[in-house]
Amino acid sequence: MKLRPTLTTFTLALWLTQLVAQTPFSINEFPQTEFNQRRQAAMALYPNSLLIFPSNTRIKSYEQHGFIQNTSFYYFSSLSNSVGAVLILDGFNKKSILFTRSSIGLSPDMETNAIVDRADRTRDSLLLDQILPIDSFESYVDAIFQKSPTTKIYSDHQTEGIRIQNFEIVKDEWIEYLQKKWSQKISPPYKALALEEIKSKNEIEAMSVAAKNAVKGLLSALQTIKPGLHSRQIEGKIVYECLCNGGNGVYFWPLVLQGSNAEYPGFFRVFTDYKNGSEILRDGELVRLDIGCDFNYYKSDVGRTVPVSGRFTEEQREAYDLLVQGYLASLKIFKEGISFETILDSFRKEISKHEKSLKTVHGKKAYQYLLSKEGLAGFQVHEMGLGGTEKQVDILREGMVVAWEPMFTIDNQSYYLEDLIEITKTGYTNLTPGLPYFSREIEKLMKKK
Repeated sequence: MKLRPTLTTFTLALWLTQLVAQTPFSINEFPQTEFNQRRQAAMALYPNSLLIFPSNTRIKSYEQHGFIQNTSFYYFSSLSNSVGAVLILDGFNKKSILFTRSSIGLSPDMETNAIVDRADRTRDSLLLDQILPIDSFESYVDAIFQKSPTTKIYSDHQTEGIRIQNFEIVKDEWIEYLQKKWSQKISPPYKALALEEIKSKNEIEAMSVAAKNAVKGLLSALQTIKPGLHSRQIEGKIVYECLCNGGNGVYFWPLVLQGSNAEYPGFFRVFTDYKNGSEILRDGELVRLDIGCDFNYYKSDVGRTVPVSGRFTEEQREAYDLLVQGYLASLKIFKEGISFETILDSFRKEISKHEKSLKTVHGKKAYQYLLSKEGLAGFQVHEMGLGGTEKQVDILREGMVVAWEPMFTIDNQSYYLEDLIEITKTGYTNLTPGLPYFSREIEKLMKKK
């Protein structure tokens, strides 16, 4: 965007204010020992190997709520703002080395947060073994190969905040460069990335704040929605709650989708839609409220299906409450060791109990569909953390934080709900308490405009 000369100084001052608000060190105040423990654990998983994690190479764009660091680089380094740096976890020598730039081509003031100095005090405070110039990165790796030609390289691609489903990645320029330079296959460090699955106490506390803000956003949306409003107005209410309760922004821009826009997997069209699927809210429609807030790099994910009018039709009520019945029954079995298939089996078992209570044609169709082979195709239990939707979970493990997210569509009516759940040894903790479940609970809250 080309700035008018009269606005240049003001705009740069605003930008600098946002950048200076962060420091080269982690603003969520996790102890550096926690990051060091992560590095040591990763190197123990990959002895005689090099783990290479690049930072983001791009500064904040105008529409972002803040600079977004590559998740794996942050997870192992604690450096939220570094641009153009590379972290090597050298399993061969048991060392953690950060390679940094002296400049990224911006003015000194703008680079204040992006550059990590190489002073001994900085190295010691970050509990790193060395901080070296980026120019010595290739020679360092070459030296390792000279000593041990069979050394393997593992590298994560540049995620910029979101890791693709189940660690499956598309080759990017970084990976291709490494492969050409050292003429060998560069594999993702799956075992090291899996360390992120189990959250520490500090991580769960951060996610709890993000979760509470998302709850506030959803409740605010419930009490605002009505026919004739534009969905962008509801999005604004949600963003306000993500930002104005000590939060750092949104994890993803809120989804306030009705009709065919709310269908799974069709709602993913919003990711290529300038208007985010936004439109005037219509009487009689159901709305998918899907909300994620960000707090100190950690994400939340929560949602409900609500009626635009503030009242479900009897057909909608039966279908949605049927989903809720199965949802809550299967949630009760969440704990260490439970499989995704066991969760789905529990859902089906609960649903099968409610056939006789259904009176409407729509409700009966929903029942039959949910018990069909394809009925649970849109159901997910996915991890949450730094990278938001990290991957589908096969087996629940103590310390995981997951989103339980079933969804289905019948007769062009889409139904969905979602909570953020911490898995414990003997059960779970709901990190998004205070939200309604059944249709009449939602209607009661929607009356409080």
